[in-house]
Amino acid sequence: MKKRIIQSSLAKDIKRENGTTPTTLNDIYRSDLGELLMTYFFEEKINKEERFTIPLKNISDRELAAQPGRGLDAVGYRLEGNVVNILLGEAKVSAEKKSPPQVVDSTEDSIYKSQKKNKEDVKRLVDRLSDHCRKLQTKDATILGLGILLLENEDSDSYKITYGCTLIRDSECVNEEKDYGKVKSNSSEFDPNQIRFAILSFTDKNILETVNLFYQKVQEIIGEDI
Repeated sequence: MKKRIIQSSLAKDIKRENGTTPTTLNDIYRSDLGELLMTYFFEEKINKEERFTIPLKNISDRELAAQPGRGLDAVGYRLEGNVVNILLGEAKVSAEKKSPPQVVDSTEDSIYKSQKKNKEDVKRLVDRLSDHCRKLQTKDATILGLGILLLENEDSDSYKITYGCTLIRDSECVNEEKDYGKVKSNSSEFDPNQIRFAILSFTDKNILETVNLFYQKVQEIIGEDI
């Protein structure tokens, strides 16, 4: 039974198995790597007092194992006294040499446009967070559920939102002046809440090579568990 559950929950990438590369939109392992690194950054790499609890990882909770997840890439929270700070995470992986790459502020699902929807459509955000909340354990659901109620009731003295943005780049493509795009130049559109934008880069391997290594490691782990 354990073997069957593992095989069903982790997808085999047929194109990679055949020596080719899946398209960016359909590359679940590329998407998963971006979400994994973003989660690692906000849970473990920033200053301790600024870290968030991210109780549910999308990687382990996709609707379909063979398709990228939908909705928010990460949802977290941090208690600041009596204030609930909600993290809304969006991650993108780009090997595009243009700065900023299109996934920052040009495409419909770009970081900027996705976070703008989160800012402007409160009902949609509440619905998404509520759906996310029902999958959590009691402690996490209680804290995030309180944040949702405060957001819905516009009790801005008791909640904050951090728009967590993460861009994964090859080191040779990084441009610290331009890669933030409209997320930085139009940052006032997200007031009174905070934007936290991290650019993470690969050095020894490029993005394609790193995603392939990630895929191979996952398959090795599956083999060990089975």
